[in-house]
Amino acid sequence: MAAVDETRPEEDGDAGPVRDRDDRRAEARRIVDQVPALLERLRASEALAQRGLLAASLGHELNNAMTAVLGNLECLHAELDRLDTPGLASAKEVLTDSIEASRNAVLLARDLHSGLAPTSEGPSRIDLRSVVRAAVRMARTRLQHKATVRESYATDVPQVFASPRAMTQVVLNLLFNALEALPADGEANHSIGVEVGVDAEGRAVISVSDSGRGMDETTRTHIFEPFFTRRDAGDGTGLGLYLSRRLVNEAGGMIEVESALDRGTVFFVTFPAADLGGERAAAGVD
Repeated sequence: MAAVDETRPEEDGDAGPVRDRDDRRAEARRIVDQVPALLERLRASEALAQRGLLAASLGHELNNAMTAVLGNLECLHAELDRLDTPGLASAKEVLTDSIEASRNAVLLARDLHSGLAPTSEGPSRIDLRSVVRAAVRMARTRLQHKATVRESYATDVPQVFASPRAMTQVVLNLLFNALEALPADGEANHSIGVEVGVDAEGRAVISVSDSGRGMDETTRTHIFEPFFTRRDAGDGTGLGLYLSRRLVNEAGGMIEVESALDRGTVFFVTFPAADLGGERAAAGVD
């Protein structure tokens, strides 16, 4: 009598517990593998928080220092008014621009102390051409020693709904960023372009361009991150472009950049017209 083989093929259901156990092990390995990256993100978050506290502290100290500077400038301006000498007209004009720049610096320092973004001045209907002209005038003394500034203003730019002080700070940040991008070789052919116009959709557009060294793709992907800078250690905070994008976004606009190595850089800041939903966008209403 032949022996009976009592073994039987494994049924599909018998493999279920084995597969479940393997899946759990694989998931556990995946979690363990992620721990170093998670710890690194935690350390980066802690460092960012510490830098935020440092920025707030610096804002407090800058506010005190700039308030004193502003007071001295205003006293000097009053003294020049008292003298009323015709030959001092140009000096008074420079002093007036310095006072306006100092007032903006005081307000920015207060905002930096209170939370890294201007909140004390609400948005209103503004003409971006006036804002940009004022910003260029404030920065001209610093810019003219290193580059030729070329300005262009369209005649049909719509009003936008934004904070004039915040937009002045955005333009100043972009101008000084363009200045820093220029090589320090003393050549007279460097240029910074400033334009205010209208795009095909009727939106107001500010563009700030430079003939500097440009950026590669890796740099472009990081330039709006807080504390990212290409300057030497101790020479710049890396907050300018981060704050600029935050201010523009809060006003319902957007900021974009085009750049290539050795071909310069152009920043575009676009806002919806106040008559085309700009007020709703700045207020965060859909």
